[in-house]
Amino acid sequence: MSIEIIILFCILGASIIIFALELLPIDKTSFGIMVLLAAFRLVKPEEAISGFANPAVITILNLMIIAWALEKNGVIKLLSTFLAPVVKWPFFIAAPILMLCVGFTSAFISTTAVVIVFIKMISELHAQGKLEHIKYLLPISFAGIVGGSATLMGTSTNLIVNEIAERRGIDSLRFFEFTDMGFVFMAITIVVVTILVRVVIKSSDKKAVSEDYNLEQFVTLIGLVEDSPFIDTKIKDIPVFDNEDISILSIGQFNSGSFKPSKYYRLQKDDKIVIRATVEMLAKLQDQSDFTILESDKNTAIASNENKNFEFYEVIVMPGSDVIGRSLRTVTRLLGEKAKPIAIKKHKSILQRKFRIVNDLKSKVRIEVGDRILLYADKFKLKDLQEEQSLLLFEEFSDLSNTSVFKRNFSIAVLLLVVILAATGVCNILLSTLIGSFLMLFSGATELSSAYKAINWPIIFLLAGMIPIGVAMSNTGADDWLINQLMLIFSTFTPTVVLACLFLFTMLMSGVVSNNATAIIMTPIAIALAVKLDVDPKAFILAIMFSANFSFFTPIGYQTNTIIYGMGLYRFKHFLIIGGVLSLLLWIASVIMLKMRYL
Repeated sequence: MSIEIIILFCILGASIIIFALELLPIDKTSFGIMVLLAAFRLVKPEEAISGFANPAVITILNLMIIAWALEKNGVIKLLSTFLAPVVKWPFFIAAPILMLCVGFTSAFISTTAVVIVFIKMISELHAQGKLEHIKYLLPISFAGIVGGSATLMGTSTNLIVNEIAERRGIDSLRFFEFTDMGFVFMAITIVVVTILVRVVIKSSDKKAVSEDYNLEQFVTLIGLVEDSPFIDTKIKDIPVFDNEDISILSIGQFNSGSFKPSKYYRLQKDDKIVIRATVEMLAKLQDQSDFTILESDKNTAIASNENKNFEFYEVIVMPGSDVIGRSLRTVTRLLGEKAKPIAIKKHKSILQRKFRIVNDLKSKVRIEVGDRILLYADKFKLKDLQEEQSLLLFEEFSDLSNTSVFKRNFSIAVLLLVVILAATGVCNILLSTLIGSFLMLFSGATELSSAYKAINWPIIFLLAGMIPIGVAMSNTGADDWLINQLMLIFSTFTPTVVLACLFLFTMLMSGVVSNNATAIIMTPIAIALAVKLDVDPKAFILAIMFSANFSFFTPIGYQTNTIIYGMGLYRFKHFLIIGGVLSLLLWIASVIMLKMRYL
């Protein structure tokens, strides 16, 4: 093994650990990989940035624009509105119908966009007392993932795997080449998830989660008003602090910094009190005249009578939001007068199984997709704020009254055109999506400025940064060395067993690492293994494509799982049990079908 191969494997291993533990944002990690590969001369500088011109990356970018136009013009919302009455039916009928519709739509439109709209619909119906959203959100997410695996344009993973295969001399996959297998996967998913959700997820689980992880608690900063009677009063003698829904984490002073006070500490007029409290308790504090909630940026009081239109709202950060990657201090400036961010709650991760509550509002902790923010916002500006910043208000679902019927129909027509062009072979999928995004932009179905915001740039940087790894493996001979070692292990195994092992390993990896990153790493290895075994490489290519997408058993392998997990309704065990059983069955079904077709 050469020194170049050792360096490459060290970079690859470190990146996998960083991805799995979420130590850095995925785009920053990918950019670092790109730089390190070039700095150690494992790739040329031109090769290091080649991912930005990769056909699959440009195709994915175009699909994001198309998906945004479809969502903006109410195409997905129209479907969800039409299906809203279905949830009044018995669960064993309603859930399969919703899952089938979400899966079908996800085969042609961004899975994340589809699931987000249905999350809003389900949350609104839950608020009206018409259903328990804990029963429906996980099935919807799983159905979207499986549906996206049924066509070539269904997920970015499919496109990137196909592009890597093309660069290695393998015929491109046809648009609907594996859709029949997708139907089988969807049938299995609907049956398994519908049954297990009723068995595993109980209504009482929601209460248990709240008790175990304090899901409704946030950290924020308060102070005493100028003439408060509690100035120079011991903490133990202040009634509001004799409540399990509120606790003092620290007190900040200008001269002595922050410290953890005892119950005998006497509060001073200028104390900045960091508390952990429920949303309801924060609202009570806001209404009282003795305490005031302080802004995170300037520590100036939010006067309770400043604007009667201001209320507390809990939102979840969606993909494409401007707040992603920013600190709470920066978000305060970003939102301006429309809203004041009071506190954040980090989504769960492998490293931190509980919600990581930020106990200092001046913390440099960055906001990510799936995090929850407590806003003190103007209710009349909240809708604009959601649209501008991609924030999902819990238990809210907007109607279709403001959407243009012409733009909605035109968007549907463009989507059908893209599918027809790609599926019939008149154009390859890159040109088809270029035509689609061109029509969306130049017809006015969406504006270029809003399209920029709709693009999930971290995913673009992830793909562009990871693609050079394949080039580095070829340049250094790491791919040949790795395949030789694998062949020593698998020399006595049949191709079917090798395929099954590869599928299982990739599926497990995608549960803790981004499915796109997993696919980029594993696809060259799968192709090389197929060549060594002298079998049709499409069997191994599809195995990577499916297994990288089937990350059901953890909530962090796929973005839609992270979003619903961040809502605080589910435990890790729900994904482990329901997703684990589903993953096992899909693994068996995939290996059987791939063996029958290709081996």
